[in-house]
Amino acid sequence: MPPNQFKSKYQSQKSNLVPLIQPQSVSLIGASSTRLNPGLVLLNKYKSAGCDTYAVNMKQVPSHTTFTSIADLPKSDLLIISVPHDQVMSTLQQAISLDKMRAVQVISAGFEETGDHSLQQLSSTLNFPLQGSNCVGNVSSGNDLTFLKGYKQPLHRMNLHSENLGQELFSNISVVSQSGAFLSSVGQNVPLNFGFSVGNQSQIKVSDYIEFCCRKEQKVIVSYVEVVNKAEYQKIEKIIQDNKDVKFVFYQGVRSQKALKQAEAHSGSAEDNVQLTELKYDNCKVLKTINEVESFCQIHQAKVLENKVLALTQSGYIATIFSNYLQFDALTENQTKQLNLIFRNIPAKIGPNLDATPILTVPNLMKTLDVLLQGDQKVVFSILPELYDEEEINIIKDKLHTLKLNEKQKMTVIVENSHALTEEIKQLGFNTIYRADSLGIK
Repeated sequence: MPPNQFKSKYQSQKSNLVPLIQPQSVSLIGASSTRLNPGLVLLNKYKSAGCDTYAVNMKQVPSHTTFTSIADLPKSDLLIISVPHDQVMSTLQQAISLDKMRAVQVISAGFEETGDHSLQQLSSTLNFPLQGSNCVGNVSSGNDLTFLKGYKQPLHRMNLHSENLGQELFSNISVVSQSGAFLSSVGQNVPLNFGFSVGNQSQIKVSDYIEFCCRKEQKVIVSYVEVVNKAEYQKIEKIIQDNKDVKFVFYQGVRSQKALKQAEAHSGSAEDNVQLTELKYDNCKVLKTINEVESFCQIHQAKVLENKVLALTQSGYIATIFSNYLQFDALTENQTKQLNLIFRNIPAKIGPNLDATPILTVPNLMKTLDVLLQGDQKVVFSILPELYDEEEINIIKDKLHTLKLNEKQKMTVIVENSHALTEEIKQLGFNTIYRADSLGIK
């Protein structure tokens, strides 16, 4: 729409992070026609997500309404600043004086991590949110809005401007991260409603993002934190105490003095650093590996620990793990009858935690899966790739591909020892978990 017809539904206020995560219009200062320009990568993604996009450049920036000066820009929900460090302050001050935005995202680096606090001092006077500096962007309702070029978005994501956005959640899992790489890793393996790259926290702190996610009814909030001072620790602790229905997961990268020194080069001063392992609450976990973080989120998303299920595996070892962590539903009379026919010559005990044993052929394994899916029960299906040759794996994948949407939605597929197969099955639209022993991370 023409700039003079644009009217935002958002109000400018520091605590309102919606213009950062769900903007209707986005402006970029620091655009160029270079394909690898981080700012342009970001602006292209916002364009693809349906936002009105504007750029400042002396030459036309392809696909975006382009202006030759900041003064000519329309006011937008989000202003992205992607200019060299020595131009950031003057650029931001000009945009502020001309009232050109409701929120700012500074992806330029060179401030807190180098001891330059000028951006922090300016941002403390603003009445709207400033994200960064040195951030990579965000994830919103499954949409990749970062400048990371290799990010794989989930097949299913919500339109950024859906009328239901805000009333209907894409998921109830969000990430707040001081590392863009951490955000990318989790976001490509877990459907995220919000994913914030906080950068150097010149204005908005990790605790502010966490509090925003709580207000937006997120049930799992994952945070990657490198450095936490005592005041910030106390704010986070208060949020945990006040939101007992939310699960808080922390991954603290700094666990040694050597790592603390490295973190200072990335995140700024580590003075008065507090270890998050001091957080001792039932609704809070501090995990040690990113695999644990991703597994925790996948298990929460699949809800396999909250519902009674039917389980199918061809390994006694996996069946035993299932017995430790899962609650089982009952087979119907018809399901029991059909399973007895399939297993009539096979020494397997028919029940809701079904160890089909490797003796069962893959075609009959698929028939067994069909029987379990006939009912209303949730189904957990375990795949142990070592048991099968390539042809048998393809039979399993083909079967999963042909299942109806309602059948996929009531299934969780757990794959042992193959990240590649886990990813393939996830791309078919299933809730997936890597390795059954991950169920112990709860």
